Amino acid sequence: MPIYHYVGINFQGKRIKGDLSCQDPIELKDELKKQNIIIRSYAEAKEKRRSDFLAVSSRVSSREFVTFCREFSIMLNAGASIGDCLDTLRKQKFGTVFKNTISRVYEDVLKGEELSSALRKEKKGFPDFFVSMVYVGEVSGTLAGTLTQAADYYENSEKTKGETRSALIYPIFLLVVVLGIVIMLMNVVIPEFKAVLSELGASLPPITIGVIAVSDFFVSYGLYVLGGIVVLILLISLINMTKKGKYWKDWLSWNMPLFGQIKRATIVSVFCDSFQIMLKSGLTVIDCMHAMPGIINNEYFNDKFKYAAEEVNNGKRLSRALENTDLFPPMLIQMIQVGENSSDLSGCFSAIGKYYQTQQRNTVKKVTSLLEPTIILFMGAIVLVILLSVFLPMFEIYNSVDNGGNSINY
Repeated sequence: MPIYHYVGINFQGKRIKGDLSCQDPIELKDELKKQNIIIRSYAEAKEKRRSDFLAVSSRVSSREFVTFCREFSIMLNAGASIGDCLDTLRKQKFGTVFKNTISRVYEDVLKGEELSSALRKEKKGFPDFFVSMVYVGEVSGTLAGTLTQAADYYENSEKTKGETRSALIYPIFLLVVVLGIVIMLMNVVIPEFKAVLSELGASLPPITIGVIAVSDFFVSYGLYVLGGIVVLILLISLINMTKKGKYWKDWLSWNMPLFGQIKRATIVSVFCDSFQIMLKSGLTVIDCMHAMPGIINNEYFNDKFKYAAEEVNNGKRLSRALENTDLFPPMLIQMIQVGENSSDLSGCFSAIGKYYQTQQRNTVKKVTSLLEPTIILFMGAIVLVILLSVFLPMFEIYNSVDNGGNSINY
């Protein structure tokens, strides 16, 4: 509730100043009247907020958003009003940006706006999918239940992303170790070894010549290569900001070996979960189809999926429209057909969602179980090549020494 600064006079004629939290000026006057204070002037206190510019991060974390949904639903179920819920939530230990966002929503609700309308203004804080769910919850009178579903959905989504990141940490760590070892050997060890061989004048096998050539390239052009990589990364980042650039990046991530399997499994799992939640919230199939591009953050998927949305809008069955996109596995299409025939699409998507959540986790495990030995073998092969390039000339030198040193070329 807003806070009012007031100046008044009590029955003894004493001037009194203070602050009071009230819904509006009428309630303020009533409260002061109960305290035997005659109000002379008042003004609404402007809330002091930290600037978004000074925030550590401008992003709203998934954990903050899940906590917001969960606490909002708990307070609504306990009988609190939407305004009181938002007033409590904006005082929680969220980041500066999110607290300011909730405060703006709270102020709009106090002015008489619907919650969904106030949320829709805050694009950075609340995704379209969530706003659509809140709107349906308001219309159907099931806002508390809708917020609980939203909390479950985003919590599960964050858990899935976390499991995927955790599973990929070790393979990525191994890859970084491999690159670090190669860079150290090429820039430190091999140049020293080359100097020793030059002094001895030993004849070098092809494998040693090749490794030394690579080492010379690292030493001479390493900084240029590093600079080129940095420039390339910046260039890719700039291209990715364009719609076409993001499309080709998403196309690559969709079709890439191994990692593409994880991407496809994750998107199918998110599609099933979100479709089931929207259907359960009361949205029509057509509304669900039009809301999906705002949920699936993949331009390649969305570009093909929009044709399916158009076909459903023109009266085609959902299963047939999805089949024409070539984005979904045949089993998913068959299960949707069963749901359509039984007139229980929501229940069908609930079962499909659980199945594909398991499939997504299994895909991550399968890909990481393939990546780890592949990287280890790659690292072993590199080390073996370098060791051979070092030891083969050494063996030749030792043999020459054993034979009286006649074979050494000076």
